[in-house]
Amino acid sequence: MRGAGWRLFGGRHLSRAVAAAAVLFALGAVACSQGLEGEAGTSEVISQQGTSPELQAALDKGPHLFEFQRTPLADVATVLQTVAGVSIVLSLQDVPADGALVTLAGGGTLEEWLDRICAQTGLAWKAQGTVILIGSRERLESVTIPRVGVVPPDMDKKLTIQVSVDFERTSLPEVGRVLGVRIGCPVVVHRGDLDMLESPVTRLFSGEARELLDAVCLQTDMKWRADAGIVKIASAQTLRTQVLRPPVPAGMKEVLRRKGRFDFYETPLTDACQLLQEKAGAKIGVRRADAASASLCLVTLHVDGTLEEALDSMAWESGFVWAVRGDAVEFYVEKELVWSDAEWLGKLLKAQPEIIGFTDIVGQTPLHHACIIGDVEAAKLLLAAGADVEATNRDGLTPLDIARLAGNEDFIALLSQHAARQQ
Repeated sequence: MRGAGWRLFGGRHLSRAVAAAAVLFALGAVACSQGLEGEAGTSEVISQQGTSPELQAALDKGPHLFEFQRTPLADVATVLQTVAGVSIVLSLQDVPADGALVTLAGGGTLEEWLDRICAQTGLAWKAQGTVILIGSRERLESVTIPRVGVVPPDMDKKLTIQVSVDFERTSLPEVGRVLGVRIGCPVVVHRGDLDMLESPVTRLFSGEARELLDAVCLQTDMKWRADAGIVKIASAQTLRTQVLRPPVPAGMKEVLRRKGRFDFYETPLTDACQLLQEKAGAKIGVRRADAASASLCLVTLHVDGTLEEALDSMAWESGFVWAVRGDAVEFYVEKELVWSDAEWLGKLLKAQPEIIGFTDIVGQTPLHHACIIGDVEAAKLLLAAGADVEATNRDGLTPLDIARLAGNEDFIALLSQHAARQQ
């Protein structure tokens, strides 16, 4: 495969159909123990907890008949996943310099083949969600499917759309832009979490959009989260952090609902504001004190929707915040109204108790956010401070709705008991 360190299967070019199924990820530099070619060993299955019914059915299906003669593991994985119709993600950092050559022949279920291959190469495998991971035991014990929070029902429909893509050392923001076009909602990368190479992605993929997000985030060591019409890609810490802004005045709500097609690529935030202003017919700019940094911050936007959705996408990607000042929208750097854990939130509530009713860019209150990240202590603080348990985000979901979607019994009990006491 181009640019990805993949070798050719059987000494011939892979067919396009076979190549399109290949996936890989890079999670750091941890060496694996090298298995001897043709030598039997003991395969390790790290975990199959949380495996989807579809993936479990694929693992049990067979017999699959294969013959591999000194075939690199990457190409073996390509063939297996193409025939079995699953997503197999291989850690190249755990593959020896010779490509972990596999020499095996016979028949069996996908699970039996994974056992044999990992026994021969000295690796382990793990089934989780809709993905099979192959790598060293140490790596697989620490790796989880990179989704944060629960996916709202409306977003879940978009993320089950089938997509086919072909990326060759493509920057992660561009990957998000392409996927956003395919599924019809913004997929935005937080640029503050990107390395200097912008986490290049090389892959051919065909499957559900959410599976592609899983595989891309595994490759780039990022996480993703779906919130009220926007998919966010960032580090785990960033996705746990909420930036709050004051409520939008009633007179500006109609302005923010104006619809249009907002599309530009790698544009400085200051210029993007000007373009958005011209298209939406609203005053949009950057706070003067932050203009210099905004001119160096590039944003990529593809939104066919409301002005508010476009503003949200720009804010998330750039790390800036937007708020309504009078009859204008202003982008600025926010350092005060930010929290990511209960201790931090407690200090913020003491300093500015009014933030109990503030929201983030997708209309979620601090109590919504506490439910999403699973912070019970933060939720208790917010309820004690008078948080509104009936507040809804842009999807129309209350904090209790989010807790129920996640199946979080602790939160369901906490919020239900609080609501009962209020009646």
